[in-house]
Amino acid sequence: MIDGPKYAQTLRAIGQELEALNLKYFDIKSEGKDYLVRAATSPEPLELRYTSEDIGRLERQGRARRSDPSRTPDLMTLSQALRAIGEYVDRKDCRLVRVSRQVPSGTVPLLSIEYQTGTRDRKKEEIRASSLYDLSVRMYKQRDTGRARNL
Repeated sequence: MIDGPKYAQTLRAIGQELEALNLKYFDIKSEGKDYLVRAATSPEPLELRYTSEDIGRLERQGRARRSDPSRTPDLMTLSQALRAIGEYVDRKDCRLVRVSRQVPSGTVPLLSIEYQTGTRDRKKEEIRASSLYDLSVRMYKQRDTGRARNL
């Protein structure tokens, strides 16, 4: 169902850009091959559109910054959280519709995701930071296991 780059890579690249802009609360909407990001910033709301070319550029820039593959990633960053969400959607083999992180009404920040299944059902889930961290740790361990096999 996924055409083009995997959601994990795409969302990590967008997350790195959002980190650089210091945007904590946002709405990312998949629109065809583009991604529209809206953020409530002061004094004006911000709207960014990322094309597949933009995503490729952001991914190359991020890869250059991550030049040491043995370095342990900071699993608590926004880019890693978005990467974990992308991996989650990739594993479900679904089409991403939206990812958002809004100002928390409670004490626990949540990311909500909306995706479309192969049967065209729309699903919406809210994911806590602790669940994202656990997913990131599993991804990191799988990556390490794959590296160990290649040695």
